[in-house]
Amino acid sequence: LTAYLALERAVKLLPAKSLVSKEVKIMLANIAQGTPREEAIAAFAHSIRLPELELFRSAFLLVTEHGGRFAPTLHRLATVSRERANLISSARVSTASMRMTANFLLAIAPILVLIVSFRTPEYWQHFTQHPVASTLASTGIVTIFLCYVLLKKMSNFKP
Repeated sequence: LTAYLALERAVKLLPAKSLVSKEVKIMLANIAQGTPREEAIAAFAHSIRLPELELFRSAFLLVTEHGGRFAPTLHRLATVSRERANLISSARVSTASMRMTANFLLAIAPILVLIVSFRTPEYWQHFTQHPVASTLASTGIVTIFLCYVLLKKMSNFKP
């Protein structure tokens, strides 16, 4: 089958209310009405933001321009899409793991300070009155805060 006939037949397998079915029917109707092939294919599912659709548009345009079998191209596209999905899911897992570890490490520092303060007499006096201790404490608090902000920014993964 040609790419157009294959799409027409594939649309019949989809539910009538399917967004993909509607978009394919619109594209095929536009081509049948005389809209240039490039424009009709470029307008296919333009409201849907998926990188796979852009690859599909390019592949479909190449097949319609130069001929050839569309099945191997779709197979490669499906493989790329699956690998992309796997990469995104592994990136989400890695990001969640990083966030959990970093939150734990950032929480340890204040907990250690509290433990030391309970065991050391006059700890808070030295902490607040001694210039070196105050400077180190301020630097530590600012560092923890900046690390926490940086952690939030770095772990905000969006593909």
